[in-house]
Amino acid sequence: MLSPHGIVTVRVPAPERLAVHKLIVSQLRSTASIKPEKDLRQAATLIEALAERFPNVPSSEESAWEELNSLRAK
Repeated sequence: MLSPHGIVTVRVPAPERLAVHKLIVSQLRSTASIKPEKDLRQAATLIEALAERFPNVPSSEESAWEELNSLRAK
């Protein structure tokens, strides 16, 4: 990423992992906030974009869920 001070290295999460994260976080937030709805919209947008961009690739969101479940089982 470029900044007025030079180049800054940033880590960007894989979109499928971010979508799974947003789904999880939406369930943990207080329902008094509008943020759970925003998280769900963001997750849906990411999943839709991935499905549109890579229509013949097995669901990477599914892989992220499976990896998460295997980590929880340990």
